[in-house]
Amino acid sequence: MKSDIVRRLNRKEGEEMQEHIKKLSNYIMEDIEAVRNREQKPDERLGIEVMTLNALCNADRTLKVSDNLNE
Repeated sequence: MKSDIVRRLNRKEGEEMQEHIKKLSNYIMEDIEAVRNREQKPDERLGIEVMTLNALCNADRTLKVSDNLNE
């Protein structure tokens, strides 16, 4: 019984974390689009785009791990 309650709480927390990560991912994509719309040369914004790609990959990996833990 206790393990069922803990499992449900962990699932709920995982789902909430997934929603937060999805929101942050959307914000990151909006930010990178804003950077791309500026009058900058690609090599001037390369660092920002690499950091953005890294953040999105980490978010995607976290979502997958969270999904696997909730199964």
